[in-house]
Amino acid sequence: MKNLPFLIILFFTLPFCKSTKTTSTLPDDEKPIAHEGRLIGFNQNWRFLPPLNSQSLISNIKELKPQIIRYPGGTITHGWNWKTGTFSKPGKNDIVHPIEDLKKLIEATGAQAVFDLDVVNSSADDQIAMLNKAKSLGIEIKFLELGNELYSQIHGYETQFPDGNAYADTVNIWVPKLRKAFPNARIAALHIGKTSKIARQSTWNRETADRIRDIDAFTYHIYLSEGNTVEGRIADFQKAYYNPNNKPIWITEYGSMVSPDREDYLPNLSKLADYIEKLPGVVMVLNHTIIGSNLKHSKLDPTTKGATFTAEGKVYLDRVQHGHRN
Repeated sequence: MKNLPFLIILFFTLPFCKSTKTTSTLPDDEKPIAHEGRLIGFNQNWRFLPPLNSQSLISNIKELKPQIIRYPGGTITHGWNWKTGTFSKPGKNDIVHPIEDLKKLIEATGAQAVFDLDVVNSSADDQIAMLNKAKSLGIEIKFLELGNELYSQIHGYETQFPDGNAYADTVNIWVPKLRKAFPNARIAALHIGKTSKIARQSTWNRETADRIRDIDAFTYHIYLSEGNTVEGRIADFQKAYYNPNNKPIWITEYGSMVSPDREDYLPNLSKLADYIEKLPGVVMVLNHTIIGSNLKHSKLDPTTKGATFTAEGKVYLDRVQHGHRN
C-alpha cells in the first residue's frame, strides 16, 4: 500500500482539473440554443437584382423582412467592380447597381449588410476603399466575409489557393489591415460545408482553423443536391464541420439545387431552413436568393421584376408571418 497516499491525492484532484481538449464537432441538440443576435436574411447576386425604382419590388422585399443582405453576392464577388456596379463578364440581363443602391435597399428594408470581399482579384486597399465609400453613405461596416467558396474546383481558385494553408496566409495578411480600418467589424473566413474526396477540400477546414491567427467567425454553405435527403445532407455537414475554438458560425448561403418540380422540393427546403436557423452557434443565416436571373430558386419573380412572389417566395413569406425568427 505504498502508493495509497498518491492514489488519495489523485482521487481528489482529478475532478477539479480543467480539460484542455477542444471540440471540433457540433454541440449536442440537448444544449441550449442561443437565439440572441442571430440575423436571418438573404444572399443576393446584385447583377440580377432589378432596378430599385420599383415600389412593388421594394415592398415585396420588405415583406420578406430580411435582417441582413449579402453584397455583392457569391461567385460574383470575385469579378465585381464596386465603382461601376457591374460584373467583369457582363451578360445581357445584367443590371447596373452602383454602391449607392445598397444604401437605398438598406434604408428601405432596415436590414444590415454583410460585405463579401474579393481576395482573389482585388487588393485589401481596394476593398477597404469600397467599405469606406459605403461608410460615407451611412452604411454600417459590421460584417466582413473574406471571399466566396475558394475551396471550389470549378473557378480556378486552386491556382491561388492550392490548400487551406494558402488561404489562411492570405487571411492573416488581410485581417490586420481590416482591423485597423474598421476595428468594430466582425470578420469571417471560409469553411466548406460538406465532406469531399478531393484532398484540397478534405483538409481545408482543419488547415484554415489551425493556421489563421485572428478571426471572428467561420462561414459555411449548405445546399441540398440531387440524391440527398435532408437528413443525409445534415449528417454530411456535421462530418465536415471543424471548429476547435467554437467560433460563431455564419451560414452565408443555403438552399436547394434540386429540381423545383419535385413534390418534396419546398418541404425539404423548409426542413433545412428549420435546422440551420436553430443550430447552436449560428449567428447569421442567409438563404439564396431573393431574386435571380430566372424563376429557379428565386423568392420574387424576375419576369415581373419582383412584383410577384414565386412558390418558394411564398414559403419564406409564410415563415416570416409565423414567427420563424429570433
